[in-house]
Amino acid sequence: MKTNNLVEKYSKIQAEIIQNSEFENINTREAAVTKIKFCIIPDMPLINKLLPVNYYEVSAVQNDVTAYNSFQSIRSALLTQFYEYKQEVKNSINPIYAIQDMLLIPSNILAWLGIRLSISSGRILSVLIWIFGFVATNYGKDILSFFIKHFVNH
Repeated sequence: MKTNNLVEKYSKIQAEIIQNSEFENINTREAAVTKIKFCIIPDMPLINKLLPVNYYEVSAVQNDVTAYNSFQSIRSALLTQFYEYKQEVKNSINPIYAIQDMLLIPSNILAWLGIRLSISSGRILSVLIWIFGFVATNYGKDILSFFIKHFVNH
């Protein structure tokens, strides 16, 4: 898992910088930022691939504070992405989420078409569509013959 590797790598760098108070000391700040730039610049293509938006940038010409803040933002975004990914993995193997996704297919289709419903109305509509589909599948011919017999022949 590439995100996990980057998170571990950057967390170690962060811990070193904090432990050694490198960024607070003006004499060691340049060394700390050089370490950050040396580590993060080669990883930027991978970082931009892993993160949903490519708005982070670390370059060799940035001043120290900007580079450090960019490093903090990237590390934070990678952590967020990593834990969201872990939660998605948990949800994908949990059968309750799979059943829930299957039951909400009708409201998800409507949402995909641009029709936004509240959570409760979307669930009610999905249940009604599933009930209608079940009744139509199992009793459709009987219902159709009833309507033809009582309404069309008169």
